[in-house]
Amino acid sequence: MATRARTFGTSGSGLRALFGSLLLLLVLYPVLDDEIVGRGIYALLSTAVVLSGAYAASRDRRRRAIAVLLAIPTLAARWSFVFLRTPAARGAALATSIVFYLYTLLLILDYVLRTDEVTGDEIVGAVSVYILIGFVWGMAFGMLDLFSPGSIKNVNGAMQTGDFFYFSFITLMTVGYGDMYPASPVARSMAIVEAMVGVIFVAVLISRLVGLHAGRSRRT
Repeated sequence: MATRARTFGTSGSGLRALFGSLLLLLVLYPVLDDEIVGRGIYALLSTAVVLSGAYAASRDRRRRAIAVLLAIPTLAARWSFVFLRTPAARGAALATSIVFYLYTLLLILDYVLRTDEVTGDEIVGAVSVYILIGFVWGMAFGMLDLFSPGSIKNVNGAMQTGDFFYFSFITLMTVGYGDMYPASPVARSMAIVEAMVGVIFVAVLISRLVGLHAGRSRRT
């Protein structure tokens, strides 16, 4: 099974690059403003995530081609939104990003679930999937607010772009602080599903990886 790990993203370098890009985006995004400089920095970080995600998800020629086909419109839409502050540009950036992130998430999850031996690459992959879930739901919440403003309420005022990711991650980790809440039926349904996914992911997938690692330690 060690050979299998090496075939995924060239010795796991694709997974590690993706994890590093996601972590950097996760840490820096809340402090970025919604002006052109902040949007530009976010576009740069998103570019790093998309490129590393495409590399990590391209284990074979077919998947590589699909990843590239999804990455091109994602990058084009994201950079267009830096200069075009229109609902259409924002919607295109969100829609293409959701599709690409979801594709990357599913491929990495498939790799992690199929493994019989746990290495650092599998752990990094599992954590990357968890972070990607938060980003996908955050963009989905942003898309919902685009079509139905006010679906999510912020007790401190109007929702900003970064607030949707914040709301997504506190929902995913079920640590809601009470400063934001879903106000529409669709938003509530999305929040329920995300919270369930977060709990199930940690309980099942992480436990499985830890169990495999423990079993390997007992055999050695």
